[in-house]
Amino acid sequence: MTASDCAGLTGEQIEAIAWGFLRSEFTGQDYAIWPLDRRIDAYLQRRGLQAIIDDGSTFDRLTERVMANMGRALRAGFLRSAKAHRDRHP
Repeated sequence: MTASDCAGLTGEQIEAIAWGFLRSEFTGQDYAIWPLDRRIDAYLQRRGLQAIIDDGSTFDRLTERVMANMGRALRAGFLRSAKAHRDRHP
């Protein structure tokens, strides 16, 4: 992978977009039944980032960064675990 993806984004920009997604409403319960790629797609569409959706390699790289950061996002309190949700909604 080069420093810049096909959509003209750097690795740092991809990382920032991944964290934006992880902090978004698309990681909440309202979207829990949607597959991850559909949620990322909707997040990108809502933010006018169609170029990433259209570039499969950049979209894949973004998805990889989202998945790689899920544990950190959970520990930081951006995501709720399934157990926390069950505890709140028995």
